[in-house]
Amino acid sequence: MQRLIFYMSIVIFFMIILSYYYFDIPVVEFFYGFKGTMMYEWFKKITDIGKAEYQLIPAFVFYLYFRKKNSYYAKVALIVFLSVAVAGLSTDLIKLILGRYRPIEYFEYGNYGFQFFQIKGRYTSMPSGHTTTVFAAAFSLSMVFKRYSWIFIFFAFFIAFSRIVTLNHYPSDVLGGILVAYLVTCFIFKIFKKKGLIDGI
Repeated sequence: MQRLIFYMSIVIFFMIILSYYYFDIPVVEFFYGFKGTMMYEWFKKITDIGKAEYQLIPAFVFYLYFRKKNSYYAKVALIVFLSVAVAGLSTDLIKLILGRYRPIEYFEYGNYGFQFFQIKGRYTSMPSGHTTTVFAAAFSLSMVFKRYSWIFIFFAFFIAFSRIVTLNHYPSDVLGGILVAYLVTCFIFKIFKKKGLIDGI
């Protein structure tokens, strides 16, 4: 398991590097041509599903409801909640450290790259927060309900894709969010397993 996590992380990391140098700008320039179109406006309406509260609140409600009725579902809800919360906080910290320019800075001023240790929204592009939280939920649910993992992952990719279409993030930002979500979710599962809290899942 640890070897798989390591190799997956390395693959995603190198995909981030390749995207940063070769794909980020061509991709956002392509989707810039769709700005104001029906497709662009539709993705703008659904992209906020990736906000952390859309994962945290249901998970917390499920946990409260099932904690005395069904320990299995309570544990699942707790894993989802913790994965999303920890991944989201980790992403916020990384954003502030990296200070990456968002695509709007590129289109308006030609800025591309990093302006380290920034708090303004225009400098918090990497990793994508929406991508991180929706993938944290998807990964944690996939580890429990393996049979339906493709549904969770597909939905997460769809929301992540919307962040690129709406010009909020570069592809490498989305990949960064996926990497953070993957590492945090694996970490949460490891803790649960070590403490014997994951029995029955």
